[in-house]
Amino acid sequence: MTVNDKIAMTEKEWVGTTIANIEKQLRKSNDNIRVASGHRLSYANEVLVYGKDNKPDKQKSSGYETDILIKEQFDETTWQPRVIIETKLGGRNNT
Repeated sequence: MTVNDKIAMTEKEWVGTTIANIEKQLRKSNDNIRVASGHRLSYANEVLVYGKDNKPDKQKSSGYETDILIKEQFDETTWQPRVIIETKLGGRNNT
C-alpha cells in the first residue's frame, strides 16, 4: 500500500485495515480479547418510570457507534468492553 493509497482511504477503510493487527498483538497476552469496528454501545440509560417494588418499569437507552472496540469475550454471548477508540483520519482533533 502506497502513501497515496492511505491518503485516499476513508476512516472506515483505515479502521478495517488496522483492527486485525491490533487483535493479533493483544491476543498474545490475553486470548479472550477481540477487536471489532462499528459496534453500537449504550452510553446512557434513563429510567422513565418505576413500577412495583421500585424496580425500573420503562427505560430509555442512548447509544453510539464505536470506531474500534476492544472487548473481552467470556463466551459466545457474553463480553465486556475494555477500550473504545474514536479514530480521526486527517485533519486535527483537539479533545
